[in-house]
Amino acid sequence: MSDFLAVLCGGGRNSAMLFGMYERGIVPDIITFADTGGEKPETYQAVELLSQWCDSHLGQTILTVHKTSMYGSLEDQSLRTNTLPSAAYGWRSCSDKWKIQPQDKLMNNFPPAQDIWARGLKITKALGYDAGERRRGESMKESDKYRFWFP
Repeated sequence: MSDFLAVLCGGGRNSAMLFGMYERGIVPDIITFADTGGEKPETYQAVELLSQWCDSHLGQTILTVHKTSMYGSLEDQSLRTNTLPSAAYGWRSCSDKWKIQPQDKLMNNFPPAQDIWARGLKITKALGYDAGERRRGESMKESDKYRFWFP
């Protein structure tokens, strides 16, 4: 692992990785949730409850990030451009645009992350994927800034 652990929380069942981290004494340095603007109400409720739990057990709240866009949400983009999200065609540009880019933008402007990179180190990004979703993790490649961990 690196000197800095960033947990990318999707708000669904795979966010349970945070409970496993707690059980193992692993404390993230930052936890983020990328809000596409069109999540299910249950997802927002789950993120709120999980954020409260993280605050009391890990000393971290979940930071919500949003895409800066002319569209209010992923749904708004689909409706206004009269297209389906790219996942309908087997692509993942929606995840990149609405989830990865806002989280990377936060990290690029986050002084503790800048300090890690200035020291020539990488940030470990933890993502909760189901064991049956191995292909999702395999598509993510280590970069000069990040290494990936799929607990």
